[in-house]
Amino acid sequence: MSSSLGSNPSEAGGSVVVDNDFGPVVDTSARPFDFTLLFEESILSILPSALFMILAIIRIAVLRTRKPRVQGRAFQVLKLSNIAVLLVLSSALVALWCLDGTKRTQASVPAAVLSMAECMVFMALSFTEHLKSVGPPLLLDGYLVVSILFDVVRTRTLWLSGARPPIAVIFTLTVGMKLSILVLEESGKRRWTIAGREPWSNEVTGGVFSRTLFTWLDRMMWHGYSNALSVPSLPAIDSSLLSDYIWAHIGPEIEKQSISSHHSLMWTVFWKFKGFLLAPVLPYLVIVASQLAQPFLINTVLAYVQSPYDGSQEQKNIGYGLIAAYGLVYVCIAVATAWGQHLSYRFVVLLRGVLVTSIYRKTMSTSVTVAADASAVTLMSTDVERIALGMAKIHDAWSTLIQVGCAMYILYGQVGVVFVAPIVISIVSCIAAVGLSSFAGAFQASWMESLEKRIATTSALIGSVKGVKMLGWTGKASEIIQKLRLAEIASARKFRLMLLAVVTVSFIPVALAPVATFGIFSAKSAGDIGEQLGSNRIFTTLSLLALITQPLDLLFAYIPEILAAVACFSRIEKYLRQESPAKIKNCGKSVELNNSSIETLANNSQSDTGSRDIDEKQSPNGIAIELQEATFGWNSEEEPVLSKINLTIPTRKLTLIIGPIASGKSTLLKGILGETPVCDGVLHISSPHLSFCDQTPWMANESIRNNITGSAHFDAMWYSKVIRACALEDDLRRFTEGDKMIIGSNGLSLSGGQKQRVAIARAVYAKRDLCLFDDVFSGLDLETQARIMRDVFGPQGLLKSHRATAVLVTHASHLLVHAEYVVLLTSGGQIAEQGPPEKFRNKQHIFEEPYRLSVISKPEAENDQDAGKSLLFKPETAGLTPAEMSVDTETQRLGDGAVYKYYFETFGWKKTAVFFGLQVSLVFCIKFPEIILSWWGEANDKDPGHYNGIYFGIFTVLEVASLVLLGLICAHVLLNLAVVSGIKLHHKLLRSTLRAPLSFFTITDVGSITNRFSQDINLVDMELPFSFINFVCNGLTCVAQALMIIPASPWLLIGYPLLFGGLWLLQRVYLRTSRQLRFLDLDAKSPIYGQFLETLNGLATIRAFSWEKDLIAKADERLDYSQKPFYLLYSIQRWLNLVLDLVVACLAVVVIAVAVALRSSTSVGFAGVALFNIMTLSAALKSAITSWTLLETSIGAVARVKMYEQSTPDENLGDEKQQPPPAWPTSGTIAFNNVTAAYKDDGDKPAIIGMSLHIDAGEKVGICGRSGSGKSSTILALFRLINCQKGTITIDGVDISLIPRESLRERLTAVPQDPVFLAGSVRLNCDPSGTSSDESIIETLRIVKLWEIIEARGGLDTELASDMFSKGQQQIFSLARALVHHSRIVVMDEASSSLDADSENLMMSLLEQKFKDTTVISIAHRLDTILDFDKVVLLDEGAISEVGNPRELLSRASAFRSLYESSTTD
Repeated sequence: MSSSLGSNPSEAGGSVVVDNDFGPVVDTSARPFDFTLLFEESILSILPSALFMILAIIRIAVLRTRKPRVQGRAFQVLKLSNIAVLLVLSSALVALWCLDGTKRTQASVPAAVLSMAECMVFMALSFTEHLKSVGPPLLLDGYLVVSILFDVVRTRTLWLSGARPPIAVIFTLTVGMKLSILVLEESGKRRWTIAGREPWSNEVTGGVFSRTLFTWLDRMMWHGYSNALSVPSLPAIDSSLLSDYIWAHIGPEIEKQSISSHHSLMWTVFWKFKGFLLAPVLPYLVIVASQLAQPFLINTVLAYVQSPYDGSQEQKNIGYGLIAAYGLVYVCIAVATAWGQHLSYRFVVLLRGVLVTSIYRKTMSTSVTVAADASAVTLMSTDVERIALGMAKIHDAWSTLIQVGCAMYILYGQVGVVFVAPIVISIVSCIAAVGLSSFAGAFQASWMESLEKRIATTSALIGSVKGVKMLGWTGKASEIIQKLRLAEIASARKFRLMLLAVVTVSFIPVALAPVATFGIFSAKSAGDIGEQLGSNRIFTTLSLLALITQPLDLLFAYIPEILAAVACFSRIEKYLRQESPAKIKNCGKSVELNNSSIETLANNSQSDTGSRDIDEKQSPNGIAIELQEATFGWNSEEEPVLSKINLTIPTRKLTLIIGPIASGKSTLLKGILGETPVCDGVLHISSPHLSFCDQTPWMANESIRNNITGSAHFDAMWYSKVIRACALEDDLRRFTEGDKMIIGSNGLSLSGGQKQRVAIARAVYAKRDLCLFDDVFSGLDLETQARIMRDVFGPQGLLKSHRATAVLVTHASHLLVHAEYVVLLTSGGQIAEQGPPEKFRNKQHIFEEPYRLSVISKPEAENDQDAGKSLLFKPETAGLTPAEMSVDTETQRLGDGAVYKYYFETFGWKKTAVFFGLQVSLVFCIKFPEIILSWWGEANDKDPGHYNGIYFGIFTVLEVASLVLLGLICAHVLLNLAVVSGIKLHHKLLRSTLRAPLSFFTITDVGSITNRFSQDINLVDMELPFSFINFVCNGLTCVAQALMIIPASPWLLIGYPLLFGGLWLLQRVYLRTSRQLRFLDLDAKSPIYGQFLETLNGLATIRAFSWEKDLIAKADERLDYSQKPFYLLYSIQRWLNLVLDLVVACLAVVVIAVAVALRSSTSVGFAGVALFNIMTLSAALKSAITSWTLLETSIGAVARVKMYEQSTPDENLGDEKQQPPPAWPTSGTIAFNNVTAAYKDDGDKPAIIGMSLHIDAGEKVGICGRSGSGKSSTILALFRLINCQKGTITIDGVDISLIPRESLRERLTAVPQDPVFLAGSVRLNCDPSGTSSDESIIETLRIVKLWEIIEARGGLDTELASDMFSKGQQQIFSLARALVHHSRIVVMDEASSSLDADSENLMMSLLEQKFKDTTVISIAHRLDTILDFDKVVLLDEGAISEVGNPRELLSRASAFRSLYESSTTD
């Protein structure tokens, strides 16, 4: 080669001259199809090298602050050695370029020097990245990929340009070394990561190729194909998407309440996570550039196909270049689209974490009155999902605007001023769409309010399902919730009409812009033969119009979603900005109470159970609590419950707070805890270490042990003492799982007394300095009360043993004898008297009950050595309980085609056929005009302008028809199919829930059920209709496009079987994994929703125990648990998107290659059709994939409904068909005949055993026994809430097992222990059947002394709010309901447990007067209340111990007398 160069010096010198020109393309006389050396060295070497070194220095500076994460010195040395070799080669190149003055350009030496310098940067960056980063160095590897590609081009040029052989050889060696370094750097370092760190995700430890091509998902994809997936088996995800990282970054901003201006939450999130937000910008810019390149390629290819074939090498090179250009553009589109969307969804996942954790943390400090409406559940589920849906589109929105603007400019060059026509149409459509979308926020807010009300009502009724069933309200509850559902559907109509209008208006540019453009251009150029619409101009223009109209169509669809997301942001922001309730911070000091100044209670969760002393310096004069002029209330617009009270509670003593119902006893405790929204005065509290038992015990859906120990560590010896003192030993022995038994939502598996004793045990176990108890004895029998008073509150009880101050609110004045200090409240919310009990001896009305609890001065003997060896509990393994699986694993993996059939059946096959018929017609009207255009273009190529009128007319009719058909399809789906299916699926869900047996609710979390009514129904309402429309339309469009490519070259048919076979295998592998992730995503959200509902129910208890941090940590765990499938589902969708786009890229290359190779036999018109369809096929596939994945997710909600309906047991049996006579029961005779019943039918231990009992008509029967003896179970068996395993129960001789359960319950009258209320007016709650007059209702309310309260609130039409009545008044209201409309049988389950003596006397008087001829069954713990009954039934461990007249039993030796005497003393 050197001799050749030496013989042609003039040629060599000419080459140098040519290569010193910037070019970029070199003169073909020097060498064909190449760039100049100067261009390559400047643009392909110096520019990227300089940018890399700047970024590398910044990266090194960032990494220096990190701690080492990786070891592996040998591997590090190997990498650095390769870089050192590259440095030597680069140095040699510098020397060679300096010595060669004939072939170098002015940039050769600088480029070589920069290459040598970058090798040193390589070394520094590789060294730092190896130690400080667990993954390959992305910046280095990314640069190496680009550099190698550029260097390959430079290597070709060096060999072709005649450069000195040593330069070309060494440069070639540098390329090889860079490739070697890339391979080494891309190798994973997971094996050398330092132990003890968090599990690193495959994505984080993956290199450039792994991340770009999503190969880090391959292992999970194959595992999902062959095995069942579970959330724990899923690979770890990036820790930056988990709650710890999220809250560490944005928590301080939210906690310091910087959210003050409008939309400040959204902007705060955007600013704090701007890196995540802006990361997709570069990929989206690449997408825009690649999309805009396509019209130029189409124009060039069509011109190439039309040009005469001369067989020259230059023409062939142009063809090869077009093939390479098409491949490059489509690969860029594939990679940039997948990567840009992936980064967008990373931000969405992070955004979900931000919002959910912020809402939960805010809920921990929100007022109990605000939390009562459960609106935060909707915020956490529906609103967050809407935000995720909208925020995923923000990058599509701005990139669309850039693309449209650039495409309009290019279109101007193609058709001249005619380009104004599509612009005008687009602008008008845009204005109309934006104007219509401006109503989205208001319409959605109205919809969300209706949805919130339905969810709150549903959640409340499901939480009270036991009472709902006892009252026979299943039908009424279903009717109320379904009415709320219909109201919600009606409120959604405006939003759906707006969406319908926006979608139709958005499609106007797609349908009419080509019509206007081609029509005006044809008219304008009618006399100019050279300006006719030929094939080249038509398809170039059509491709530009597609780049304008199709993105605008999507943009107009995105606008309502983005605006709806902004509106949801505002709703969440409004919730986060609500004021927190008053809390005490400076314990031991006097603190002024007011609504704004009191800060959060010292939030140090007490994890230790060790005893602590109260600092006497912080407890002057032995005062534990002191109130000065304190005022407490629940509504600032009403009179406070307690006003200007002064109270002193001594330390280390038992203080009893007594008073009539509604006197403010519970409000006083809540006020001390800082839970009342209205507060004023001064509070002194000696210690921040509190425990609290609410009037309605708060129970978490966990084991009994976890409910007792809470956040404290497990102390076996102390735990055994607490269990024994709280009389729980016998109960735990009866449970087959002991204290590991899961108690169900709201403690559904426990009786009322058991729940109260668990709550007491929780307060005692915590060993707090100050213990507050709110009416905790209301559900306990007197014997159990006596035992707990002795062992917990007594002089030698557990509270005294660690010197705690106890405050007990009660209406039971017989407990006063045990008090060391007494506070008496009046009905007007004032303190009548306070002091030692001796001050009250002369107040006979307080001590009017003729008995007191027996107190044994010495507690039962116990062996401390054996306490820790109790068999009542077993070691537990801590762990996160997974959500209930909604669908079996095989269905998740393989899918269930019957789901679609199930969905179509909800609105009928005729409507389904209409839908598909309209869709096929729409796709025909969208795609066939392209064939018309190809015929039109070829006709104009042969006979310009002759057939313009005919083709334009047909084209216009088809485009207008497509617009009309789209409107009809959207109207048919949104206003017809979606409404019908939404109503029916909700009804199926509701019916299955309300028909489920009581045992179902003990094993199924309320949060899981509520999730179905919120998220699943939201998917059915919102996502499913649109994804259904879009998928069918886009799917049919993709098929049509694939078919329309064939006419360009029938040879493509040979590859189609292979193509479709590959796609079939692809979907087979993908679907098995995606289906499972889809269900796991839905199921994994249930635990966080369940915990959220539990938190709302127990806020006061949680805050009193200072468990906020522990529950927040638990919520974070569950949030992270749900983030895994949520993120991975998005990721595998991008994986599929990438694969399909690469398939399109291959198809594009094949079509271009065939067109180039067979140009003489290729029709220009059909080539234009094929190229245009390839161009739009990628976007169509993307839309099809997006809509398909949304369809898969939303149809998953239908699958969950289907499986829920099929798998939820129905309490109604097939033989329950005998309808009783209309007047049944006529007398009220009840007979239990050897009845054995259990809560479950799977071998569970019976709750009642061999019970035989006869109750005559009109008899008054009291059922008594210690807590857990089977009293409530007997009532449940009567109401058929638990099934009889043996024996029968008859009423008036009719076997109740043959009567439909709802009919049975409607014919009986129940007064449950925990009052149940419907969402509605006072009238509705008094008379759900609507058969009584207002006068009779008012008269009844007067009798029970509630009418004045109701009348002051607005009368019978006022909504029954949760804060209208105290707990005792709620029980009185339940009695009033029974008085308004009662049957011949009235069953009262501890109906007076929260009443004071006066109210209880009123109730007993009403029983005697109003139920004189009625059979009454009453469960009683206060034995004096049933002494005048006809019969008493004493139960023990589920069996009848004794039956007889109470007075007669007391007159002789009997078990009843022993029970009575053991708990009372004359």
